[in-house]
Amino acid sequence: MDSPHLPDSLALTLAAWRVAPSRQPQFRSAVHARLGGASLPWTLYARRHLAVVGGTLALGLVAGAFSGRESARSRVAAESAQLAAAYVQGLDARSMTAR
Repeated sequence: MDSPHLPDSLALTLAAWRVAPSRQPQFRSAVHARLGGASLPWTLYARRHLAVVGGTLALGLVAGAFSGRESARSRVAAESAQLAAAYVQGLDARSMTAR
């Protein structure tokens, strides 16, 4: 059921394929120039990317306000439950002592 062994045309094509890139004498200096320009002070970066920085700050402010609000609500609910339990315990006749 096996077919007779035929040479794989893709393997032969890939084996014969050679890449010869052209030489660029200024490649290293161009890379160094691009990397040297990448280190900007953060104030200049913020000015150039004002929308991204502003959006990030606004998102952080909204997230902080929301999480602070939820934290305060849970604290108030816990304190309210604690006060209610103390009040009910104070009214419980079983826990009252005769004076």
